[in-house]
Amino acid sequence: MRKNSKIIRIHNSRANNNNNNNNNNNRNHTNNKINSLFIDDLDLKILGLLSTGSDNKLISTKMMVPLSTIQRRTRKLFQKELINSKFELNYNRLGLKRGLIHIYLSNGCIDKIGQQVANKKGITCVSVHVGNSDLVCTYVCQSSDDLVRILSEVRSIDGVNRVVWSEEVYTISSTSKNNHVLSFKY
Repeated sequence: MRKNSKIIRIHNSRANNNNNNNNNNNRNHTNNKINSLFIDDLDLKILGLLSTGSDNKLISTKMMVPLSTIQRRTRKLFQKELINSKFELNYNRLGLKRGLIHIYLSNGCIDKIGQQVANKKGITCVSVHVGNSDLVCTYVCQSSDDLVRILSEVRSIDGVNRVVWSEEVYTISSTSKNNHVLSFKY
């Protein structure tokens, strides 16, 4: 660890929820997991550069830190589950449509309904949200007929009150040189 670096403790709410629901043996494991989520300024800078698409070699060059240090730190960030490895297909180039489905529920069975939606053909991701809609899903399809099928299947799930959808036309990447991760207050 570098001298004069500030240590930040990340609160892991998922681990904390498990802490309330499990026995004492699991509590000790959970507490160890929470305690292992300390990161310093270098880790934050690495997270910020990773979030903008930089690879380890570019991060090493930009930060003037040895590549082996960046690789080790990145590996530890993965182990702490602060980074999810995810590959994203270029759906447009594959001739596919992608968009969002917002689902409003009439009952409190959010996990059950979310799992039912997640199992539908064409749904790639389901997230629980607070605010306007209860669930937000990402869908992928080849045609409007496929989209109509997906929407009909989602609407037919017991407890679904309303479904709103939108199709992605294109994405706009940030041109800001600001490191968005570093702007978060921990």
